[in-house]
Amino acid sequence: MWKRGTAGVSAVLLFTGAVTIANAAPRKPAPPPPAAEGTRVHALSRFSRTIPAFQADQGLRNVAMLGCRNGIASGQVVVSSNKAIGGLTVRCSALKTADGKGVIPAERVRIRYVRWEWVPGYRSMRGFDGLEESAPAEVAVRKEWNGAYQPVWLTVHVPADASAGAYTGAVTVELTGARPVTVPVNLTVADWTAPDPRTFVAFMDLIQSPDSVALQYNVPLWSEAHWRLVERSLVLLGEAGNRSLWVPLIARTHLGNEQSMVRWVRKDVARPPSAGAGDAKDAQPGAAGPRYGHDFTILDRYLDLGVKHMGRVPAVIFFTWEVFAGGGYFGKELRKSEKPVSVTTVDPDTGKVGLMEAPMFGTPESRPFWKPVFDAIRDRMAKRGMAGSMLTGASQDRRPYRYVLDDFKAFAPDFKWCSFSHGYVRNTFGPLETGYQANVWGTPRMPHPSEKRLYGWRQGPKAAGINGIFPRIGCSTTGGPLFSNSPLGQYRSMTETTICAGRSGVCRQGADFWYCQKDKRGRGRAILDRYPPAVWSNLGPRCASGNILAPGKDGPISSLRLEMIREGRQEVEARIAIEKALITPALRARLGEKTAVAYQRLLDDRTIALIAGTGKGGWPAYLAGADKRAADLYAAAGEVARKLANR
Repeated sequence: MWKRGTAGVSAVLLFTGAVTIANAAPRKPAPPPPAAEGTRVHALSRFSRTIPAFQADQGLRNVAMLGCRNGIASGQVVVSSNKAIGGLTVRCSALKTADGKGVIPAERVRIRYVRWEWVPGYRSMRGFDGLEESAPAEVAVRKEWNGAYQPVWLTVHVPADASAGAYTGAVTVELTGARPVTVPVNLTVADWTAPDPRTFVAFMDLIQSPDSVALQYNVPLWSEAHWRLVERSLVLLGEAGNRSLWVPLIARTHLGNEQSMVRWVRKDVARPPSAGAGDAKDAQPGAAGPRYGHDFTILDRYLDLGVKHMGRVPAVIFFTWEVFAGGGYFGKELRKSEKPVSVTTVDPDTGKVGLMEAPMFGTPESRPFWKPVFDAIRDRMAKRGMAGSMLTGASQDRRPYRYVLDDFKAFAPDFKWCSFSHGYVRNTFGPLETGYQANVWGTPRMPHPSEKRLYGWRQGPKAAGINGIFPRIGCSTTGGPLFSNSPLGQYRSMTETTICAGRSGVCRQGADFWYCQKDKRGRGRAILDRYPPAVWSNLGPRCASGNILAPGKDGPISSLRLEMIREGRQEVEARIAIEKALITPALRARLGEKTAVAYQRLLDDRTIALIAGTGKGGWPAYLAGADKRAADLYAAAGEVARKLANR
């Protein structure tokens, strides 16, 4: 059973020569004192990522982790020294219950090394974030730290058939010139089985950027090396329960993609057969122009990878319209844009890739140009079980004119529109239904449960399908905008605060829009908005967290921010499981009213803690009680599952 810790903070300093135990009252982090002689290892709260916290020795007696079956549990140890740290090796033993019957193999414990780095963004951060799979060759002494410090992140992937209860083990740290040091590991596995992240109910939209990956690692676009790196990003997003996939059907959009994922192939030139190519009807860019077929190879492979790692994705956005292609601010401008969108062409003989302007929307050539593409996509989505996930667009404050929407209604009648605007949008797109919207201004705050309870995972008929929030400046739902330097508590709670405010989830975040491109002054920048006039500026992912994944040495890696998101989303699914039972009369009756009232009180207490956390300076208190609330939540979710299973 999970027990609340003492009011003071227990710290254990494990020196290479002796063990010293000290109790210290909580205090504000002080300026770094001189590093102690020798090397030491201590456990630290996973919510801490600052050097003063390490040097103030506010450590824990052991690595205490909390998880559930089929879920994750994380902890942190810190290696510090007044000399450079070299030859670092960290390993964890198997974790076992006291009776020896429950065993979680050591292979289920993932060990990663937290990297000190500059995390770019609208509000950049210098601190610990990226999680490398291998230890650095050497951790140098930094003058401003008065020593060398290396946090090590432990993540247990709890098997779905693991026994609930307390597990113990040890993490061993070895390095050059010092004796091995061990730190006890305590893992509590709650009696609840988390769903697979690929089936998470709460929505999350982290936009993956293939072009950023190619530029970051200097590999040719769509080469095998590129695909391996892209898949690594999708693996990480799948582990976090991401529920979106962006597929640009046009080139040079505000997302910075150079090419479209469908390629137009001239039909009046002989071409060799290839998988996924030429299997759509002919299209014509103009009445007298050459005839074109389509190569869907890239699109097919990207969709397959998305399904492989994220399951049946509820929001697949086939991005086809840009702000310059016939639209005005809130649809009210009278002046029409004359610039058409462009698509990628490929020479079937040489493989040379080019660019071609598509017919302007509203012209006679527009519908026959696009219809075969959408017909082929419709078939592909149906075969993958995602016929209900088809979305297109997308627009922002500049919205398409009616003649554009009429075209989409003609060639994509069963695709719903996407809108990412300052203001809230429901169904304001004429003949098209809004399937996904996220806004900034006027986003709701969580009401106090004594006044009202909201269930954002359950959208009503008046909502715009997926109805999310874009957490940049002006958004209040998550306790303020979500930036690179936002507190870890904000990342951990962002999904739960959103659904408690009545919205589907957090949207419009960048996964891997790293600063992989140089501007005219040689400074790094993201590829967003690199193709004017496709510029979204303050409505693009750059205005919040554009790179929640980190660029590792050998490919995309996780970050402390992503790990916080993973923990929070796991808890949200437990909450949703309980809420479904509480608001469904037949299920509530099977729980019993006494149990239902107790569990509602538990959820209300979580909401109140979130309200306090999103207030000014509330994150430390929120995180201090996070594990106790999580343990109670998992226990309740497990009891609900057992009672509902006993018919």
